[in-house]
Formats: sequence, C-alpha cells, structure tokens
Amino acid sequence: MLWVDFSFYENDVFYPVNIKVSTTKTTDNLNCKLGIYYALTGKIPPFGNGVSWETYFKTLKENLAPNDRDYYFLIINKDNPSDVFATSLKCLESILPNGNNLPFQAKWDNNRQIIQRDFVEVKEFLLGAFEQSLKLRADAYLHFRTYFYES
Repeated sequence: MLWVDFSFYENDVFYPVNIKVSTTKTTDNLNCKLGIYYALTGKIPPFGNGVSWETYFKTLKENLAPNDRDYYFLIINKDNPSDVFATSLKCLESILPNGNNLPFQAKWDNNRQIIQRDFVEVKEFLLGAFEQSLKLRADAYLHFRTYFYES
C-alpha cells in the first residue's frame, strides 16, 4: 500500500500508519487524502493516490459513514529522537489549510494532545480544512486568469 508507511491488522481491524520525522516546530504536509477517505468511511480506499479529484470526492461522499476507523501518525522529533508520540487524523487538535500542499498541514507540537470528536465534528474538522485548502488553490488560479486572460 503506497498510502501508508506501515500497517497492521488487530482483531480484523486495519490500522494504517504514516511516519513523520520532523522538528515538530514547523508545519508538515500531511498528504493524506486516502487517510481521510479511510477515517471518514471506515473502508480501505478502492483507488490509489492518483485518483481524479472528481472520483475521489464522489466516492467519499457516497461512502461517508460514522465509524471507528482512523489514520494514524507516528511522529519522531528529528532534533530529539527520544521524543516520539502518536496521534491520528480524527484526534488532531489543529490543522492548517494550504493551497499548495493538499489536503492540509499540521504543526506537530500543536498536536500532542488527543482531541475526541464525534463523527459530525470530525467530518466538519477535516473536510472544512480541506475545503479551505482547495479555495486557496482556486484563488491562485482565479488571480492568474485575471491577469493573463481577462481584460
């Protein structure tokens, strides 16, 4: 699986894990659109990272459902290798929209505390930041069009 660094099954439940080696003080790209799919549907994505945005969003919308699955991060502080912690998409405290690095970014020092949310809150948290990132990307395109194609 190319969308995880490692994974395992326990009691027939799939656990996808992404390893992040970071200073924990700067923002890191999460590059986790398939992780979002898994966390919000409870299903292993039926496609790879190269899936079209239309297919991705359509399939995500059709399969959204409350579930207890998540996409996990193992964070290793590269400045202090004994500083290691784990968290997950649904439990992140803070994510940052970024139009250049979809779906969003996180600063790990701001995500050491586990936040519990219900499904509606998780969906709003993740998709809200994703939407803001997409808007930032679209804004760049609209400015380009303004200066190069519109009179």
